[in-house]
Amino acid sequence: MTWNCVPVTADLKEQCKESGKNKHSSGQQNLNTITYETLKYISKTPCSHQSPEIVREFLTAMKSHNLTKAEKPQLLNHGPMTAVEIQLIVEQIEALLLHNVTSILPPHPAPRQ
Repeated sequence: MTWNCVPVTADLKEQCKESGKNKHSSGQQNLNTITYETLKYISKTPCSHQSPEIVREFLTAMKSHNLTKAEKPQLLNHGPMTAVEIQLIVEQIEALLLHNVTSILPPHPAPRQ
């Protein structure tokens, strides 16, 4: 199971609550805990502002780049906005990659004070 690039929605949270009501084993309880903690974490990251359309557009734009299977979800999850941030994730960076990331992924929301 992979949780990369999953927009956090009320439906997804409700599904987790519903599956928690049917705890048949400690394994299911552990899965429910992991699911809850993952959704809680992801809701505070840049990827929580991505829609399925944004993810599709981004992955389509990245096809022309030689990215590994690990690099694509890392870019989506972290939403880097500078060349330095991208270089920490991608081994072989190109100028076009920075353009695609910054033009397709939504900007980070302003921090609340």
